[in-house]
Amino acid sequence: MKKVFLLLVCALFALTSFSQKFIKVERMTTLQYSDYKQKWEETETTYPSSIYVMIKGSEVIITSSYEQRIYTYGSPEKTNYTTHTVYTWRALDKEGMRLSFMIKIFNNGSVIYMFIYKGVGVEYLMDMSSNN
Repeated sequence: MKKVFLLLVCALFALTSFSQKFIKVERMTTLQYSDYKQKWEETETTYPSSIYVMIKGSEVIITSSYEQRIYTYGSPEKTNYTTHTVYTWRALDKEGMRLSFMIKIFNNGSVIYMFIYKGVGVEYLMDMSSNN
């Protein structure tokens, strides 16, 4: 329980700090929501070599062949599951399109950032050991 609490504190600190440290993405998974099955289904998984994510205040920056910026607003909604805790923010991209931004903190220490646009999701499994 102490470990989960510590991970939670670290994630919240990362969201509110002014640190400009990029965290390497270990795995990227694209998902599509199935209304029929009432669940998310993976459509593609890749292991990128050069995608990084940085959180600076309410801004989330994803670097790849182009830079994507997401802006969160409001207070996060917290949901507890047996294997992980999820924090969900409402957000906007550069063009003003609404989306959801989630941070999933797993009991084993894994952290996933997820972005959802109208039934399409992208999950980034973060390499928390990277020091870039």
